[in-house]
Amino acid sequence: MHLLYLCTILSSSTYIHPSMEKPFSEVPQFKDSRLPSLYSDFSHLKEINPEGYQANHDAWVALLDTSLRLHTFGSSITLPGSKLAAAFHNKVYGEPKSLAETLNQEIRKGTYVPLSIYKEHNVVTSRRVLDYFSPVKLAVGMWSLVKLSIYSLKQHLGVVPDAFIDRSRLVSVSTDIHTKLTLEVAQKGVISAKLFSEQLFADAVRRLNLHLSDEDVQAMMLYLCRDTGKIAILRDSADALAVYLKLGENETVTEDDVAVIKLKENIGSVAKRIAFLEEKLDREIPGRLSQLVKSQASEDRLKNVLIRKSALKKALSNSTNVHLQLVQVLDKIDEAKSNIALMETLQNSKSALALLNKQVSLDEVDTIAVELEGEMALTSEVSDALMLASGVDEEELENELAQLEKDEKISKPDTNKAESEDEELIDKLKHVTIDSKAPLNNSKSTDGVEATEEKRKIHSNEPELLNA
Repeated sequence: MHLLYLCTILSSSTYIHPSMEKPFSEVPQFKDSRLPSLYSDFSHLKEINPEGYQANHDAWVALLDTSLRLHTFGSSITLPGSKLAAAFHNKVYGEPKSLAETLNQEIRKGTYVPLSIYKEHNVVTSRRVLDYFSPVKLAVGMWSLVKLSIYSLKQHLGVVPDAFIDRSRLVSVSTDIHTKLTLEVAQKGVISAKLFSEQLFADAVRRLNLHLSDEDVQAMMLYLCRDTGKIAILRDSADALAVYLKLGENETVTEDDVAVIKLKENIGSVAKRIAFLEEKLDREIPGRLSQLVKSQASEDRLKNVLIRKSALKKALSNSTNVHLQLVQVLDKIDEAKSNIALMETLQNSKSALALLNKQVSLDEVDTIAVELEGEMALTSEVSDALMLASGVDEEELENELAQLEKDEKISKPDTNKAESEDEELIDKLKHVTIDSKAPLNNSKSTDGVEATEEKRKIHSNEPELLNA
């Protein structure tokens, strides 16, 4: 008894699987004090304590939602029904006794849909008015709801390998994947990019979302193909498991498309074989040789490994050549389809242009041009008449403008002449020389006075010249 009591007061994370620690830690309702009630069969509380029942129910719903959000089971859309009870196992309290009851309630509400039912019918909990005018849709929808109502997990949970689809996540994740896939196809710009087999589709969507289980891919393909029509689907009459997909609404998968899909499958298979052979040659064979050399193995064993290496090289070369040829064929198919699409576009454009040209007549164009010219001339005449009526004489205005220009020229100083005189004076200064050794002449002759006066004038004009 004391040991059991000690176990119950310890942290619950000690008694759950390590992979489940994070979901439990993010759901605050799973406190140690509440674990006995949460792991018990609390279905009887529905009548005697509805609030307690609802609190326990909401706690398990929150844990299931958190597990999907954190990709605890390697999925984003579906819960693995056969693994849930074991995943939530607690060493003290065992498996949750009311987990099946909780899931049953959510299934009836439409939160979760068993994959086994969803494969047969699109489960619709709400209807449009038009659905009631389609007896087939109405019957299928009602039958799916009946199946949900009688579906019970009490005897199935942990036994039947069924999965449970979170409807809201199915819609959001599928829409996101479809948007990204459409963008990727548009960027590649080739028609073959929108063609898939089931395996090619799974590989493509897993490149866009790393947390998709096989059940997720199945549910997503059903939603995009059957429920929304965003991807066309064709099932092989000879092979019930083979399906062919074509991205796009209002598309149909043709025989040519099937041939291209099979070609893409072969390319993928050869590419996987090339990767396998490269792995053998790059890691396994060198490691084996190194091990034999270190252990001083016999020459026969070493030769066998070398022979194996040579055979792998030859197989890799052949596979690479085959892969190259297949890719070239696919490229030519894309090129041919692009040419056809281009021709169709040009033909449609020509037809549209011809239809538009029929609506235009050259005679009408000439008539309209003449009429426009006449109307423009009439407008000019009206404008001239309005100016005369207002008392404005254009000739008088032109004469006044000419007089203003003439007055402006007269008022401007003749700067060209002044500039010419300044330049001439500067040129004279450059040729003037003064002999410092010449004796002073006191003669009062006329020549001396004139020379002195000339020098004085020159010196007096130097500042003005410099300023100029």
